[in-house]
Amino acid sequence: MLVAVPGSDWFATANSDGTVRLCDPDRPKAPQKTLGSAGGSPIAAVEVSNDGANLVSVSENDEVKVWRLSDGVPIWGFQGAPSSHSGVAFSRDDSLVADRRCGRHDPCVALGRRAQARRATPAW
Repeated sequence: MLVAVPGSDWFATANSDGTVRLCDPDRPKAPQKTLGSAGGSPIAAVEVSNDGANLVSVSENDEVKVWRLSDGVPIWGFQGAPSSHSGVAFSRDDSLVADRRCGRHDPCVALGRRAQARRATPAW
């Protein structure tokens, strides 16, 4: 999965090694910036907030994390509902994070408020 970071030229990718990588297309040979640590549960979905300040990821073990993009620090998280299909999104005003899990019989949406953070281009 690949998503654009609003207000920048960066892209974020979900990876099977349990990390999210931020890529700068203007510097394709530069090292990628990494959120999370390799060896974790594969990342199933990512989304960037509308203001470009934060990224939300959900792993295959149903862990949802919100990352501050300015410094790569996880600022909030919760355990999502188990299922085989996933998706995450920010509300229009970036105040809520939704984890959409489509189980075979009982779809559910878990909502939570995220910590406030300023918009900034990834500088690390």
